[in-house]
Amino acid sequence: MTQQKFNPNPFALFEDPADVARAEAALRDAWSFVEESVPEHEREYRKRRMTYIVASCAVVGQADLAQRAIMRFLAAERTL
Repeated sequence: MTQQKFNPNPFALFEDPADVARAEAALRDAWSFVEESVPEHEREYRKRRMTYIVASCAVVGQADLAQRAIMRFLAAERTL
């Protein structure tokens, strides 16, 4: 049995390069939409959070990944 290494990149679970590209493009779009509203000292953490949100939307096959991710990110921000 081979042991898998932990990969902190949630997009690594996608096998199809087209899915990876779609998720990466959605992340760029979603992050550019919210980045300026995130305090600079929190950006690395919040961008990582956005990455996981985009990945979770992509896994369930939701259309318009960037828009869905933005909505989930902002909804969670209001409850913090």
